[in-house]
Amino acid sequence: MPLLMGIDVGSARTGLALGDTEARIARPLAIIEVRGRGYAWLARQIARRAAQERVEGFVIGLPLNMDGTRGPQTSRSERFAAALTAVCSLPIAFWDERLTSFAAEQYALELPRRRRSEHVDDIAAAIILQRYLDAGGALPGQCGAVS
Repeated sequence: MPLLMGIDVGSARTGLALGDTEARIARPLAIIEVRGRGYAWLARQIARRAAQERVEGFVIGLPLNMDGTRGPQTSRSERFAAALTAVCSLPIAFWDERLTSFAAEQYALELPRRRRSEHVDDIAAAIILQRYLDAGGALPGQCGAVS
């Protein structure tokens, strides 16, 4: 059962999720506090976590404008992906993350009030990864992979 890690890159917090390409189910995994530590630091943290979880590929959220064009935040995800590639040889796919933060906030309403803001980022990562899996996404770089 190949595992993918979904990543919702943020400047303050980055959410992680795990998803099984056979069962096609993604679940929130963790949130990493970034705050000024930079993409190289974040990439090392995620590479370590990916090794612990035996992840075989990454799906990184790509922030696009509502009309599908590249926005100013798009390069943030691409810069992070370059940092991750420098420390980890696993394949990477990008996936449109439009409206995932909104959807994550809606899911978080089910959590106790004091925990809602703590889980939005990992829920957003799970939504990105779930949408990738729902679209038929396989391991990035394999036949059938979607990007």
